Amino acid sequence: MHYVLIQGPSYRDLDFEAREQVRERLRESLEAQGVRFVQYDWVWDEDDRCLLLAGRYEKPEDARHWIRALESMGFTVIVRTQLPGEEIERTTRSGLKITLRPVRPKDKELLRFFAKSLSEEALYFRFFRHLVPTDDLLTRLVEIDPAKQIAILALIGSGEAEKIAGVGRCFINREKGSAELVLTVGNDYQNKGVGRELLLHLITLARARGLKGLTAQVLVDNAAMLRLLRSFDGIEYDLQRRVEAGVFFLEMIFK
Repeated sequence: MHYVLIQGPSYRDLDFEAREQVRERLRESLEAQGVRFVQYDWVWDEDDRCLLLAGRYEKPEDARHWIRALESMGFTVIVRTQLPGEEIERTTRSGLKITLRPVRPKDKELLRFFAKSLSEEALYFRFFRHLVPTDDLLTRLVEIDPAKQIAILALIGSGEAEKIAGVGRCFINREKGSAELVLTVGNDYQNKGVGRELLLHLITLARARGLKGLTAQVLVDNAAMLRLLRSFDGIEYDLQRRVEAGVFFLEMIFK
């Protein structure tokens, strides 16, 4: 994969609709040159203060068409081969050192072990029903379409001792400009700040894509998740909620 970097901090202020307009203009320009448009994602690079277009091409040489199309829209672009912040080290409030990074196809066995470590209650809170994670389900959980989903692992340890402490996902709804949030923290890492770090990181990534906010469905019995989401009300977002049939429907509009 190649990454096309749009330079300039002002692009951070492009809202979701503006970025969709850029996307459509880019698609039209590429298709006019006979290049099939493949979806890209927006990523905010805090160090360079710019937006990164993570472009996916059918052929490596297609990169030059992307550059030409973006330059025709007035953008200054360069190409680089690594996303910023793919792996981020964090220390939670409890002092636990974790690594946050995207889910990868090779994580299937890590996720299998994580799922087996979860209590029936934790699985029920995640899937709203009792189930045993199948091989097919685990495959779907690691095969991520970045245009539709943000999926992040919180890891502890390294090498053979590496374990998943928590998983966070945002399922993107482009029509609404928001994403549905799902968080799962391992039983051994509850109340240690793992969920907090996952949530903050997902908020950063969602904002980088121009999303306006998050939504979530949380069972009324899931007190820990409700407490976490309420803790950022008025700080990171404005929280609205309603309850139906034992489920909280939450909407978090970014401030």
